[in-house]
Amino acid sequence: MNATRLHTYLCVPMTGSLKHAAAPWNLALSPETTGLPHESLAQANLLTTVDETQLGDRIGSIRASDLQRLFACLDVALGRT
Repeated sequence: MNATRLHTYLCVPMTGSLKHAAAPWNLALSPETTGLPHESLAQANLLTTVDETQLGDRIGSIRASDLQRLFACLDVALGRT
């Protein structure tokens, strides 16, 4: 939970479509690194706020090295690079 106690989280949506994998704000992730059953694409340009009541069970995870790469994608999506 964030410090403001709003019970919201910043989320990067993911999709199973790799159509736009080459975009600099997207991060392709393999099943071996996420635990998901298929290739996935984290879409940093679609960063959104989600209320915790809308979140379900955790079904995968992201490695620290991939998280650093995702931060770089967020920098591009937010115009910081």
